[in-house]
Amino acid sequence: MASKHAVVGLSNTLRLEGKNLGIKVSAVCPGHIKTAIFNDSKMVNIDREKVLEALAKIPGITPEECAVERLKGVEKNKGMIVITAFAKILYLLQRLSPDLSMKLMSFDLKRLRDARIRK
Repeated sequence: MASKHAVVGLSNTLRLEGKNLGIKVSAVCPGHIKTAIFNDSKMVNIDREKVLEALAKIPGITPEECAVERLKGVEKNKGMIVITAFAKILYLLQRLSPDLSMKLMSFDLKRLRDARIRK
């Protein structure tokens, strides 16, 4: 999560600094994109089935649909391109109520930690 936050901050700063030079920067924040990354990636000390079960509950889009949304955002010169309806809801929630957003993320993080395999 920290690296994603850093990329958004860096992108916003670059957008501001580059604006007068004709440089355009957009941060793309995709929600759940239906790829095989979780099926194909090695998972260490975590129950793959629990992770896949949790992901199945999150509405997502195909990589092709994601690409179309990204290009639309770039065409409109959006600074933040939030992709998927679910991600947009979370983004708005973060802006309106950071405390509630943090509580929800803590709950989600706990679920992920519960999927760990303890030796």
